[in-house]
Amino acid sequence: MIQHASTSYLRAGLCVLPAILDEKRPAVGSWKAYQRCLPSEAQVVQWFAAATACCLLTGSVSGNLELIDFDAGGALFDQWAALVESQAPGLLSRLVIERSRRGGRHVVYRCVSAICGNLKLAQRQGADNRPETLIETRGEGGLFLCAPSPGYEILQGDLAAPPVIDESERDILLSAAWSLNECWKVQDASPMVTAVAGRPGDDFNDRGDVRELLAKHGWTLARSGDNEYWRRPGKSAGSSATLKDRVFYVFSSNAAPFEPQRAYAPFTLYALLEHGGDYAVAAAMLRAKGFGQTPDATGVDLSAFTSTSDEPDAAAEHETNPRMVSATNQSRHVAPMVGYFAPRGHWVYPLPRTLPFAPEG
Repeated sequence: MIQHASTSYLRAGLCVLPAILDEKRPAVGSWKAYQRCLPSEAQVVQWFAAATACCLLTGSVSGNLELIDFDAGGALFDQWAALVESQAPGLLSRLVIERSRRGGRHVVYRCVSAICGNLKLAQRQGADNRPETLIETRGEGGLFLCAPSPGYEILQGDLAAPPVIDESERDILLSAAWSLNECWKVQDASPMVTAVAGRPGDDFNDRGDVRELLAKHGWTLARSGDNEYWRRPGKSAGSSATLKDRVFYVFSSNAAPFEPQRAYAPFTLYALLEHGGDYAVAAAMLRAKGFGQTPDATGVDLSAFTSTSDEPDAAAEHETNPRMVSATNQSRHVAPMVGYFAPRGHWVYPLPRTLPFAPEG
């Protein structure tokens, strides 16, 4: 059976290799060379004369083949399937679905365009207080064991004829999985340097109207609740981001100017949507609208930080300094430029550009 299946996979343009079942890896040396080219049919026949397990390489070598892998016995598969069906009726029935050796689920398809590398889509806090991955992909450079390897069974479709989906359909599949994530990643704050109060960006993070800002730029509320689901402009169903505790987490890959798997504070939203990412202009406009405090309002002598007539506004300058970024309280703030936690009113550095939060399902 495995000889026939492996030949069928190869003829379908899929890169099939013999596998070591317990180690979940190819049983051929230098197998990464096959990430660039398919083996010959003669090689496949020779390999599978004795092999008992097989694997498929994902990515461009197999025609943009991608797998969504549901671990923990497929714990989130039913929820994910219901979300997909509600957003794109009929899409789920086109996909290849396989039961894995430990009772999980594999969902397999090809995409019309190039796919990225492996992605972790949904996690939860494990017993050891570490993230446990429940849903992830196998993309460019990846692989997965498959039927007819022992313990693997095709439940729907034909793995030798995987369906081809477009980018919008792939977005629905991945977004549904991202929306089930339960694990928020929080990065430790950098050492605190000095304190400066009254910046308009911090004030907007506390009290700016995020929902009005999103609606103004074509975003629509898809589902309300403590963890709100928002839909990007141009999309008629499903969700593209979540809003919780004033942190906007984007999981769509088609939601410019935002990047997928990134968290944004209200001030960052305002700067990107209203001023094309110009944080100095955004800070100045917010101050003109009444956001932020004057130095005198803090009760602290900050004369060393105040601007003169021929100097730029100190607060606006600090808003845009990539080495010194302020943040508000830990439970709800991602710093204006880079998405980062720190105690109120402190400058912290150096920082990554964004914080990879994930939405709560």
